[in-house]
Amino acid sequence: MKKIYKIILTLSICISLYSCNDKKSSSESSTSVKTDKPAVTEISGETDDSAAHASQTLSTEMSPDRENKDFDSLKKTASELFEQYYKGIKQENADLCFSVFPDFYIDALTKESEECNQTNDEYIVDMNSNFKNTYGGDYYAYSDITAILQLYDKSLLDLQKSINESFDNDIVLEDAYSVYVTQTARGSSNKGSQEYEYFLLKIDGKFYLYDSYYEKQ
Repeated sequence: MKKIYKIILTLSICISLYSCNDKKSSSESSTSVKTDKPAVTEISGETDDSAAHASQTLSTEMSPDRENKDFDSLKKTASELFEQYYKGIKQENADLCFSVFPDFYIDALTKESEECNQTNDEYIVDMNSNFKNTYGGDYYAYSDITAILQLYDKSLLDLQKSINESFDNDIVLEDAYSVYVTQTARGSSNKGSQEYEYFLLKIDGKFYLYDSYYEKQ
C-alpha cells in the first residue's frame, strides 16, 4: 500500500510515514534543551583510553553559538507546524499540509505518489477520508509536545550527511532538534493517542518537520 500516515490503527494515531516497505525513523544523539519531564542523555562505556575519551567528548560537544534553551519558542514553532499539517488534512489542501516539510522531502513524497499512480491532492483526500472513517466526520487531531532535545554538533553533522547522501542534495543544517509528541485524534466514532519522535530542522533560517523515512538505510 502507498506510503500514508498511520491513521487507521484502532485507538492510535501517528504521523510516522509508512509505505509498501514499512520503515521506522531512526533517532539521533541529542542533548536537552528543556523538557516538561526529565530528559537525560547518558554517556556509557567509560574508559581511560585517551582516544576513546576524545571521541566521546567530541560526540557530546555543543557549540556556544548553537546552544538554545528557549523551549517555549521552539515549542511554539513546532506546535504551529503540527497545527498547519492537520489543518491541511482537514481542508484537503496538500500544499498547506506538506509545506511543513523541507523541499527535498516533498519531492521524494511526490515521486512516491506518482509511483503509486496518485497525486498529492488525491493522497491528502485519502488521508482525510481515513481520519473520518476511523474517528468520525467530526474528528479533530492535535499534538502535545512533551520534550525537545537539541542535537549535539557531531549528531547534527551526521544527520546532515545522511540527508545529503539520501536525497542527493547539499543542504546545510543550521540546527536540528528531536521533538517528542503525544499525538491524539478523537471524534464521535473513536479516539486514540500515542507518543512519537520527529525532527525539527532549521534550514536557511526556516524550521521544518522531518523524519528519516526516505533516508538510505
